[in-house]
Amino acid sequence: MSEIQTELSAAKDRPLVTFLLLAYNQEKYIEEAVNGVLSQTYFPLEIIVSDDYSADRTYELAQNVIKRYSGSHTVSHRRSEENLGIGRHLNELFSLANGELIVLGAGDDVSLPERVDELVACWIASGRRYDSLWSSVFLIDETGCEVGLQLSGVSNDSIEDQTLRFVPNVLGCAHAITKRLYDRFGRLNDDVVYEDRALAFRSLISGGHGCVDKPLLKYRVHSDSISHQFRSQSRRSRSTERLEKHRLHLSRLEAVLNQYCLDLVASRTIPGLSCPVDQINTSIAKKKKQIYVESLLSSAKISERLKGFRLAIVEPSKNLRDLLKCILMLVNPVIPFSIRR
Repeated sequence: MSEIQTELSAAKDRPLVTFLLLAYNQEKYIEEAVNGVLSQTYFPLEIIVSDDYSADRTYELAQNVIKRYSGSHTVSHRRSEENLGIGRHLNELFSLANGELIVLGAGDDVSLPERVDELVACWIASGRRYDSLWSSVFLIDETGCEVGLQLSGVSNDSIEDQTLRFVPNVLGCAHAITKRLYDRFGRLNDDVVYEDRALAFRSLISGGHGCVDKPLLKYRVHSDSISHQFRSQSRRSRSTERLEKHRLHLSRLEAVLNQYCLDLVASRTIPGLSCPVDQINTSIAKKKKQIYVESLLSSAKISERLKGFRLAIVEPSKNLRDLLKCILMLVNPVIPFSIRR
């Protein structure tokens, strides 16, 4: 018997786990993604494969794989009646999930067979305290070849610092949360796109984070994925396009912070939960100010850029590099995005 199985056998019961696989326009990868979920060694496991009204053959291909499955997992598949976006799509699926733990997956990534087993073992070892769990991941390219390894352990920084830096160290592609987290805080706002950040912040003020220090997922790095729209791949595009992506990124960060504010209000009414709400609100306000200044500096209007510049230069934490960027954006917001970093 493996170490994982021994630990699970020692538990009073094996919790039901729900695996949610979210897909949208991923026909090139969906079959491999579904097979990865179906290969899970953990039981009892409820699997829900959900297509968010793809315009390609994603739903059809997922259906075909599921029809051929003859294993012991409970498997269902569904399709949204319209494209909901990540926030609304997740809300629908959370309401359908019956498991105590919910493992999340995307239609372009590949879960290793022991992924759920390892996450459950970590959760049980914590006394089922954690509300967010994740693991390291293998990085793969569009063809499935491994190109690296990504590690991300639990941060020891304060909640306020993690809020201000916007880095609760959760690998969203490898994320799992408890069902109670959704039950405690309710639906995500419809405009939330960075759902991993929103759920990670919820966990910070709830049961905390846990990490399995081994790769349990093959995370596909390609230009179409949301998480890579604003990284090195985008540097090959025109500077004006990168500026537009930057503005979109800022609006998505603000949507997460707005969700965080609502969750802090909810946390005050949840029995047994306590967190330094006032300090966190201060960090949120500082972060929102940073986003506001950056939005002004990236504006097409010189008057707004001047306003943003005045607000930026009085910020005591600005270093020389940040000030230089502010000057360049004051002259023309496209300039910093035309410089190869």
